[in-house]
Amino acid sequence: MIDLLPLPADLPQPVVTGTPPNRSDGTGESGDMDISVYFSVAGNYGRYVVTSGSFPPGINMDEGSGRITGQIDISANPTPAAPAISYPVTISYLSVKAPVSVSFTWDVVRVFRAAFAADTGDDNGAAMYMSNSMERFKPELVLIGGDNNYPLGEAATLDNGIDVYQRWFDREKLIACYGNHDLDNNLADPHVPQFDKFYYLPGNRRYYSWVEGNIEFFCITTGKDSASNEYEPDGNEVGSVQHQWFVAAAAASTAKFKVVFFHHGYAVASRSTGTSAMDRDDPRMNWFFEEHGIDLVLNGHNHATTQMDYTGPSGGTIPLINASSAVRPPLVIDPAGPFVDIGSVVLNYTYDVDGAGNPTGETRYWCSLETRGNDLTAKIVSSVDDTSPHQVLITKP
Repeated sequence: MIDLLPLPADLPQPVVTGTPPNRSDGTGESGDMDISVYFSVAGNYGRYVVTSGSFPPGINMDEGSGRITGQIDISANPTPAAPAISYPVTISYLSVKAPVSVSFTWDVVRVFRAAFAADTGDDNGAAMYMSNSMERFKPELVLIGGDNNYPLGEAATLDNGIDVYQRWFDREKLIACYGNHDLDNNLADPHVPQFDKFYYLPGNRRYYSWVEGNIEFFCITTGKDSASNEYEPDGNEVGSVQHQWFVAAAAASTAKFKVVFFHHGYAVASRSTGTSAMDRDDPRMNWFFEEHGIDLVLNGHNHATTQMDYTGPSGGTIPLINASSAVRPPLVIDPAGPFVDIGSVVLNYTYDVDGAGNPTGETRYWCSLETRGNDLTAKIVSSVDDTSPHQVLITKP
């Protein structure tokens, strides 16, 4: 999708009569936007002409009225390779009096949106509220970070956790990694149901990369169930086959932004103590991502919503976001600790509603990702009212 930035203050702002300029039509792939703008000069009679430059393709101006109209195909340029295109324009009003001219630049910027949540594999109203909140954000791609199938990863329960994402799954714009619960039935059913469900994932479907917009997403897997049985044949430690694949893929990536997601974080707030003391769900997953050009790491498993800036042994720092949308008692955040309090979810397994159907009790959070030009913004979003208590901004040249 694209976003038309506002015109300068000395011109009227666009009057949007079609799809708003910062939204797609829901598919993230095609659609149109109508623009209607007037440039008027009072008290004169003449005509309007473009004396230099040009409008974006599909936008024209009527010389008699000065009305700027047209339709932009949001599936066309800009592209991830050229995310912004500038159109300098000078409009002159020619009359018997002195001509009036105004020059401005109309920037057309491609906007890409994605959403991430983890631990959403239960079947209740809370997950649907979260999915509806995502839909209002209009992501082109949704990532789910494991524990997509509670309680035991069985085929009979898989759709309970996936159905809320059906609108993206139907377009093959839902990508997933394994959590421990997704593998809990592995001994009984070596062919994990999630593997068959996501038939369109590339590579071996357990770990892979996916390019969308100007982000390359790297999905990796810890490959262990709730009893810590190991099921990933390519390993999950530094030097393993899976790790070597990641190092090579990250080095080969030409995407402006690089994001890694997997289930068990290597630096998280403590589940065992309910505080922001450092905990490590799986320290083997510390692959020193900051040394491989990764801009952001997304995790789940911890059943809380936190963010910290992690500094690796080389001195590089990388933001870690845990956007688990499952329920857990609130964390007690130490103000002097490394974590940002984002309002962890409360202990309430069902999404209560009042007599009018309004949600009460549990708030689930998810993470929105938006690229706009050289910026990647990651926000924690409340599924109740779409507000964002915290965000991380990453800017690349």
